[in-house]
Amino acid sequence: MYKLIILLLCYIIFESCTHDPTFIMDVDPDPLDTMMVDTSMVDADCMSDDISFSDFIFPTLETFCISCHSGGYPSGGVSLDDYDAIFEHVESGRLIGSMNWESGFVNMPLGQPQLDDCILEKIESWINDGAQNN
Repeated sequence: MYKLIILLLCYIIFESCTHDPTFIMDVDPDPLDTMMVDTSMVDADCMSDDISFSDFIFPTLETFCISCHSGGYPSGGVSLDDYDAIFEHVESGRLIGSMNWESGFVNMPLGQPQLDDCILEKIESWINDGAQNN
């Protein structure tokens, strides 16, 4: 009986241990996201002129972000469902800050390699050109 009590106490102690990562921002994305990143959207040439929201930005976010950041309970409270939701994060600097893995932001995509430089350059170009809904 004594061994059973010790075993039960050990189990309770180990089960109560949690890993609580410290994030600089108040956003706490789902740390269990294991989505594999598909880099097939990388163009051979990285021309960043005339980047369109509907032709490049939204499809890119659908590929890399929407699986976690959409629906009624988006990860970290960050919804990227539509232009208005995305633009909110563009204006605050959170979209490009997290994608560029800048200090003070949660690196996205979480637990995956950073997006290709070409993709990031195109997103930055779109933002610098006014982040139009085109």
